[in-house]
Amino acid sequence: GVAIVALATPAESMRVAAFTPSASSAAVGATTPTVKLLGVQPLTMTFTHAVIALGSDWGPGQLPESLNPFLLSPPVAGSVRWATTSIARFDPDERWPTDLHLSVGVKPGLTSYEGLRVAADGFPRRFTTPGLTMRAGDVSSAAAAAATNGSWSPRLLPAAPGALELPPDASVELHFSHAVDRSAIGSALQLDPPASGTTLSLSACRAESASCASLSLQGAPLGVGAVHRLLLPAGTRYHPSCGPLGSAVEARFSGLLPFSIPFRQTEPPADEWRAMRPSARRQRLLLRHGLAASVAIDALAAQMSLRLNSTGAALPLMLSRPGGAVALLEADLLPDTRYTLSVSGSGRVRDAFGLPLQHSYTTFDTAAADAGLTLPDGQGRPLRFASGAGGLDPPGNWPAVVQGGPACLDGKKKCGQAEAVSALLAPVPASSHQALLAALSGGLSDDAKRRSAAVDALLAGGTALSSFPFPGSGEAEARTAPLGGALRRGTRQVLTRFRERSSISRASASLVSAGSAAAAHVLSSDGAALVWAIDTATNKPLAGAIATLYDWGCYACSPSDIRTAATATTDGSGVAALPPPRAALRNRRALLVEAPSGETLLLPSLPSRGSAPPAAALRSVLLSDRAVYKAGDPLHLHGYVRLVERGTLASPATPPRLRISARWGDGGETLLDVNYEPSSGSFSLSTAVPAGAQYGEHRVSLLAFVRRGGPGFAPGDNRRLLDSVTLAVADPRPPTVAMDASVAAGAMRVVPPGGSVSLSLATRTLSGVPLGGARVTLRWRVDGRPTPLTCSYCLLPRDEAAEGEEGEELPSSGEEVLVTGGDGSLAAEWSPPPNASRPLKLGDSLHLSFEWVGPTREVVSRSLAVPVALSERTVRLEPPSHSELPSVPFTPRLTVRRHEALGGEPVAGATVALALFQLSRADGSATLDARPSPELDSAADLFHGVEWLLDGRPPP
Repeated sequence: GVAIVALATPAESMRVAAFTPSASSAAVGATTPTVKLLGVQPLTMTFTHAVIALGSDWGPGQLPESLNPFLLSPPVAGSVRWATTSIARFDPDERWPTDLHLSVGVKPGLTSYEGLRVAADGFPRRFTTPGLTMRAGDVSSAAAAAATNGSWSPRLLPAAPGALELPPDASVELHFSHAVDRSAIGSALQLDPPASGTTLSLSACRAESASCASLSLQGAPLGVGAVHRLLLPAGTRYHPSCGPLGSAVEARFSGLLPFSIPFRQTEPPADEWRAMRPSARRQRLLLRHGLAASVAIDALAAQMSLRLNSTGAALPLMLSRPGGAVALLEADLLPDTRYTLSVSGSGRVRDAFGLPLQHSYTTFDTAAADAGLTLPDGQGRPLRFASGAGGLDPPGNWPAVVQGGPACLDGKKKCGQAEAVSALLAPVPASSHQALLAALSGGLSDDAKRRSAAVDALLAGGTALSSFPFPGSGEAEARTAPLGGALRRGTRQVLTRFRERSSISRASASLVSAGSAAAAHVLSSDGAALVWAIDTATNKPLAGAIATLYDWGCYACSPSDIRTAATATTDGSGVAALPPPRAALRNRRALLVEAPSGETLLLPSLPSRGSAPPAAALRSVLLSDRAVYKAGDPLHLHGYVRLVERGTLASPATPPRLRISARWGDGGETLLDVNYEPSSGSFSLSTAVPAGAQYGEHRVSLLAFVRRGGPGFAPGDNRRLLDSVTLAVADPRPPTVAMDASVAAGAMRVVPPGGSVSLSLATRTLSGVPLGGARVTLRWRVDGRPTPLTCSYCLLPRDEAAEGEEGEELPSSGEEVLVTGGDGSLAAEWSPPPNASRPLKLGDSLHLSFEWVGPTREVVSRSLAVPVALSERTVRLEPPSHSELPSVPFTPRLTVRRHEALGGEPVAGATVALALFQLSRADGSATLDARPSPELDSAADLFHGVEWLLDGRPPP
């Protein structure tokens, strides 16, 4: 906000010259709060005179109360520091508590350094903080999830806007904008209207947080379809540091929704654009709670009826259940026709919660067919019908639409309204594949002879359908094409041909199949292809299917223009490998798969080539010597450039054209040439931050330029970003504090499994004065070890939990606050808390990071990495290969080193004892036979290992 400033003038008292935050001068002394404190917004007082001597606020522990000028009512946890000798600042420890009416005054008796008493004119100032908010988060119900295969949603089609459905076993997470006392809000929460026999219970959320509570219902569940408000009333005391709740907060819930099939509409709306107009013969219906285990999908289907509104005739339908919460309705729907789907209520058909089926219905219009002649699809796309047990037969009468005006076939003269469209239906034998592709590729050739040949090849034996006269007005009219039994179930592939009498002769082809075969393909960059064929009725591979790849380069093609490029037969797994064609493929291609049953599948419009290996590309890493610079400072950059090609990295043989790009303010882009060294694959560049560079973050980028013209850089060159670094231009204050974090002197620098590590922490000023009471945030992370290697020669204790593990353990992490003592130091035995996701195990790595915000808001951080091991040292035993032979002397090799994470240096002078022992066959015990000599004898059935002593102590 705008600060209120009063200049210092000679007076007998000290005054507050400025106070922030402040909204306006009218706020001074006002009784009505006018300023709202947000987040961790600080309070500052600027006095007309110095209050403290320079450096007198430094010292261990909290600031002496005599130096605290702030008087807060009610008190708020926070810290006070003097930014200068006359400016004091208060920072809350956390976000300002909610629903707070805060009064800020000046401590009475405060005096300046010269002894002048403060005049608290315009105080106290009054502030408010935002009110508490509450929202409903995740809702969990094991019963609803089990009934719907995990697809249940409490928010889908609610009983009232925003009301979440709560099944009897549900729990819902309540999230608040501030920490709350669960016991306080648990006794205050109430349902409106009350639910008889229902009590509310609060517990911790799965991810435990002080601002989250998990609500569950005890006793009687909420009524079916009943909507309730969950209220936290105004005036509730929900946290000791917050004020009473200013206004009530609420969330809305409902009991189980009744078991009915929800529809988007019951009657077609007046606004056409809002209407539901299905264009498919399969519709998905929602089963919100699934079905009871004893209820079959056929029982639900028996409660459904589909009627044609114009005649009231009932139509057959088929209902299946592809998912726990989905019913699939299939019916023979005609285009642009009104139907009513009704569901009758039944007490015998119940959902998974035992709720009976309720009556529901929907009246809808199907989508109209496309204008023009549609029989069945004028776009050349394959059209398939479901087949098999319970499937729908293709219709005997196919809907068609005609539109247009009278014209003659040759376009030379006008004709009467009797001109029409005719269609033929014909099966496609294997010998006609080229003719089929020629028709689908874009129409018949203009050459009369070729057209005649194509017609003869395609339509031989075809069934002529009725002619459809054109409407003279040009408006569309519906017609019916009597297909009869030509497209009965089991018919494989048919071809439809349309001939339209218009100013231009047209012909189009469509594919219709009522079979059950399906195929997919993968094409490689060299033209080779893999084809996979299955029978969708049985989900079994199709063996013996013939796959043929055709290609062509024309638009209006004749059958002779279609070339056979490759052919193969599927094996027992339904896979066929088509070799690369011997001749280069042309730009258009298709794949035909002929099943052993005679069904022919078309995979049209194959891509011209498969995925090719990625092109060679430059990769780079750009580094700067530091992250923060002052204006005018030298800037040193170093970069590495590599060429990535076919999975390999190499230095570019030809030096790439590189430039450094930077923008330091409003002066535009600065480009610097880079001298790339091919021998090292890197470059170095030294420059300076401009004197006029603006404060803030700037990005320095490495660019590669693609030459368009001659040598040098030209305006038309394409440039590509390789890498960038972000730099900050600032004038930072010198450091004022320091922090030391380490493993305590004399303690082991490793932590054993389940053990602790001795930490030493110290906070001080840069001049060495200890700072006590420092709040240091410790963030810890445990990284899992890789898969343990089996070692037949190792007797070191094994972690039984590691048996059979593969890969790395998932990390475990957390954070906590450490507070230094009055002398600025802390010594503690620390280990991950008991509620960590997993305990420390051998081979893990414990990462510790410490962060402290000093009195001047300076952030100081330190980090440690502590391996999880039994000792700081490791031993390696390497017996020779012949040590397994009985009665053959061998000399083992022993190496003792520091732990790899601590440097791995060799350790000299370590005491090592070798033992050769034999395991008893009876009880598995070992009889040790110590040998003082490194020359060890071997015998049959012997295992050898090592027991080692370091610093005179046995291993744990």
